[in-house]
Amino acid sequence: MYKSFDAVLCTNVNFMLHNADLENYYSSIVDYIKISNRKYIPKVKVGTEKHWWTPEFDDLNQLYCIEITVWRYHGRLELTLFVNTSFLVFF
Repeated sequence: MYKSFDAVLCTNVNFMLHNADLENYYSSIVDYIKISNRKYIPKVKVGTEKHWWTPEFDDLNQLYCIEITVWRYHGRLELTLFVNTSFLVFF
């Protein structure tokens, strides 16, 4: 550890003097980050974030995307009127 610390604080222009020490120091930092990642950052399976999401939500999301595109195309009309007429169509 002391060699690495000395290498970091070195002001010598000849960087080759501490090149191996710095490489080892860098590698150990990367290794500790990887170990910490595996040990402390939880792994989440794909799809567990939205366990409540259903195919019906996919359909509604698709319709929303279409409605927003039309709304933007027509100059962003008054949103309340646009939303109210959309709700009348779907319900």
